[in-house]
Amino acid sequence: AVGQQPAAGTAADVTAAGSGQCSRGHALVAIAASAAGLKCDVCAADVPVGDITYSCEPCDFDQCGRCAGQP
Repeated sequence: AVGQQPAAGTAADVTAAGSGQCSRGHALVAIAASAAGLKCDVCAADVPVGDITYSCEPCDFDQCGRCAGQP
């Protein structure tokens, strides 16, 4: 989520990590990060512009490739 500090370690974060879905069950969509300041909502890592993130737009949830289990 851009400019937001995630609530790291919450049950929702753990449920979403690597599952391909956000905590509400929406499918995550692979997109390239287009804005600086994007942070992974699972591990709080900065996601560089151009890196692939797995996102749920309705929930404003973003997951980095590492947390999604991608190489």
